[in-house]
Amino acid sequence: MREINTPKLPSKWHRKDTGFCNSPRIFLEKAYKIDLPIYGGWGYSIEDCVVIDKYDASVDPSVPFKGVPFEYLFAEKRIYAEMINFKDEKNWSSGIRWQLLLQTLEAINGRTYDVLNFEVTAFPDKDWDYLGNDWEKNNGFVGDPEGRKKHLEENVKRKFFYNTQFWFDITSFHDAAGDGESGTIAAYRPGQGQGQYPKESDSFDLATFQPDPVEKILDELNSLENK
Repeated sequence: MREINTPKLPSKWHRKDTGFCNSPRIFLEKAYKIDLPIYGGWGYSIEDCVVIDKYDASVDPSVPFKGVPFEYLFAEKRIYAEMINFKDEKNWSSGIRWQLLLQTLEAINGRTYDVLNFEVTAFPDKDWDYLGNDWEKNNGFVGDPEGRKKHLEENVKRKFFYNTQFWFDITSFHDAAGDGESGTIAAYRPGQGQGQYPKESDSFDLATFQPDPVEKILDELNSLENK
């Protein structure tokens, strides 16, 4: 699996299909028909963080406000934008997945930030199609462990990954910085079965030809080699 440079969406854009307004919120409304209580940038750093606003006009004040689900929804759509929406069709990706590596709560200059670190994996469309056709053409390599091994090796070789960050200003609903603390207040590394949110998220219903996750592929390769 090869690493690519972390993609970054532009702060200004003019393509009709991604929305004329230079606003992630407007982009999400146009591309995905969702309206999030946010303003600010794409969240790559504290300077262009995504501000989640508990008091936004779209929020129903009679319902308890839960801001964290907005963070994960925004992360999902930004990843799609990085891999599909803001790319030419010939450079689209498939099999897009993401895994939370670390989540920290930060107090900086009187404001509270939730910082999410993800590893994103995907395949170029042409490689995704090749792997799917190879699996189907060979009937899932039933009774052909050597063919399956080669297929899995191709899977690993054709997949790419990158690491990325999301900065969310959550002061409106989590004012930890108001307590006078500064620096990292808390940190969370997901483990199997931990946390409210899944460790991994899928952009589609995984076909059986793509083992999950990559560690499983490598384990299977090792088991085949030891037979």
